[in-house]
Amino acid sequence: AKFKIQKGLSDADMMKNFKDTENFEDTMLNMERDAKKPVVHQSPKQKEDAFYREFLTEKVETMIGKILLDIK
Repeated sequence: AKFKIQKGLSDADMMKNFKDTENFEDTMLNMERDAKKPVVHQSPKQKEDAFYREFLTEKVETMIGKILLDIK
């Protein structure tokens, strides 16, 4: 069977009878979007601690730890 391909059609004209089937990528993206994300609750104290920890470098934390051990 030969098909006659029309020339000079716009993109919309070429795609007007096209039926898109569900593909794997779209299915997975829809499932991820619909999946419920777990809600992580932090106490106000933990949030405050995390905020202050952002300002400490690893070196400073190590120094503080050593000083606290010396105090013991």
